[in-house]
Amino acid sequence: MKRLIMILFALALCVGLALAEENAEAQVRCESADGIYTIRVALRSPDEVWTADEMAQDDSVVRLIGAGTEDGVFTARYEAVGDGEVSVYVRRFIGIACAECHGFDLLVSGGVIKSTGGSYTASPAVWEQDDYLYGEWLEKDTQFTALDIRTNLMGDGWDVVVTSPMTHGAYRFTCTMRYDCELDAFVYADGTRFDMNAAGEFVVPPAAENLCGQFTFGGTEDALTLLWRDGDTFDAPVTEFERMPGLPAYAYTGDDPVEAALADYAVREWSGDYLAHAGDTAIPVVLVLKTEAADETHLKAWANVWAYRYAKQEDTLLSISGGEYPCAALLEKDGEGWKVVSLETAEDGDGFGESIREMAEGDADLAEAYFSTMTVDAEASKAARIRFIRGYAEANGLPVTAIKDYGWDPIPLFE
Repeated sequence: MKRLIMILFALALCVGLALAEENAEAQVRCESADGIYTIRVALRSPDEVWTADEMAQDDSVVRLIGAGTEDGVFTARYEAVGDGEVSVYVRRFIGIACAECHGFDLLVSGGVIKSTGGSYTASPAVWEQDDYLYGEWLEKDTQFTALDIRTNLMGDGWDVVVTSPMTHGAYRFTCTMRYDCELDAFVYADGTRFDMNAAGEFVVPPAAENLCGQFTFGGTEDALTLLWRDGDTFDAPVTEFERMPGLPAYAYTGDDPVEAALADYAVREWSGDYLAHAGDTAIPVVLVLKTEAADETHLKAWANVWAYRYAKQEDTLLSISGGEYPCAALLEKDGEGWKVVSLETAEDGDGFGESIREMAEGDADLAEAYFSTMTVDAEASKAARIRFIRGYAEANGLPVTAIKDYGWDPIPLFE
């Protein structure tokens, strides 16, 4: 797979016996003499932290005999112990994040060490990060466990919140994804995982589970995935996440001016409560229950209105969050259409039922219309939702065939 994000350059470094050559970009000098290979890095600031990788992976060709910093120079020394080829690495760290890695390919024969090439890997600039990772990621083939990824304030990685409902273990943990300079990997840091009780509340203190792991890239350049391995063992279970494609903004597509006014109001006033990422979109549903003229230029409308937040997964729109707003609105003439000039919504909590009856102004049939259309599977509200989604998909040329709410079967748009 073509590597993303990391910048990898092949460099001809330190070639030849007793050769000293400076890499202007990395401030690296290296030399080989008397069976000892030495790498020196001139520190650009006294706060820089450099390390040399241990040779545990292969110490049969060379072995690391010393590494440390003194007088503003980091030095790593390797001793020839056998014939063969091996690569050695030195790295600069910011906290636990690898910010820069230099590799040196060595050939050892008869105690003589020669450099045959090398590599340089570095983190990209901050402005290159969002294009690849920012936004909402969901566990592949489900809509359950979700990742919310945002560039962190330090600019050296991303802050991540991973949330799972009861059906997927009921947990929430935060971590920081940082460059690891290990291929296309990220390391996990600063994590806190919580238990969730039956009421869906997160409980402190943290659960006694592994708080370490690793994100790596999967998929292809055109269909990037993130793989999460919980724990620090190679055979730990792997969870695959895929990024939700961006969706176009909603615009009303019907021919009912009252619906249009309420739909525009819902998107403008309520969708911000549910939208978290640029790739999401808010698609309202308006079910007008009753209208009544107030005067020549004003109209009163009673309606159930929903504001849903969606992400797209293949041919399905996944409902990530949303809210319902039983309401009574005063509309004013606006050219050929209407605009909302005031709107009242039902109260939350114990006063909900009474506020519905008050909005209905003594009309028992209207109150019953409110109550009978409040569930997502009610026939009238389901039909209105399908109509709004179909209009949105057709207007934007989206190959969407179903919508899906968490815990419910997909709802086909075309039957």
